[in-house]
Amino acid sequence: METVDYALDLLRRVERMRLADWEKAKDGLVEEVMQRPDMPALFEAFTMKTTAECRIRVVIRRAYRKRFGVHADIAHAETTTHQNYGRF
Repeated sequence: METVDYALDLLRRVERMRLADWEKAKDGLVEEVMQRPDMPALFEAFTMKTTAECRIRVVIRRAYRKRFGVHADIAHAETTTHQNYGRF
């Protein structure tokens, strides 16, 4: 599935979730997103205008950090994981 199609599908799924459902689904979404090779492009597809978009960006950030290390920052995907150490 292409990045744009996946982003729309993810947005539709998250928009329908209540807070309790979101808390239950968050870990599963992190695992799902972690398998995608296009996480930086997916991250850029979402602004922070709605609650659903903010939640998705949280999931993508957690998936990126889980895959590439605790200090990796997806907002600066052009840098290597090593260069991201000490950024926080």
